[in-house]
Amino acid sequence: THSASSRAAKAPDIARASEAERGASGGEGAASGGGPESFWLPWHIDPNTISTLTGDSYFDFDTSETIRLAEYPETGLGLVALNALGDVVHLSRHIDEDSLVVMMAAGAQVHTGGLLRGCMHAVQREAAPRGASRIMYYQAWYGPG
Repeated sequence: THSASSRAAKAPDIARASEAERGASGGEGAASGGGPESFWLPWHIDPNTISTLTGDSYFDFDTSETIRLAEYPETGLGLVALNALGDVVHLSRHIDEDSLVVMMAAGAQVHTGGLLRGCMHAVQREAAPRGASRIMYYQAWYGPG
């Protein structure tokens, strides 16, 4: 098991993970890695207690036609999370249309005194097809006040 103090010592790994994500693009600047164009949603922990979400669907913004991915890319697209070891884990490749993801959020961490941890995550768009928009279902659950 990991104590709260050992988890706190992992905080710099978030920066390391972000650096790794930026370096993976092979370029510099906002469009090529780590900047706003690389993410639909940058690294964060949801402020609620529990988050539930479905997998991604993509559509062409101009025509509203669904974009079917023959295969999910290894990196650069979809939901990624930071595990307890500080590694970036690509989750979207493992979420099918019948799945519902349940993530602990900041409220769960506060309500349990750190026994549960909020999940640091981001949504990448660097490898999205040109002109693609993303849609998914998200629900925030809030605990007692």
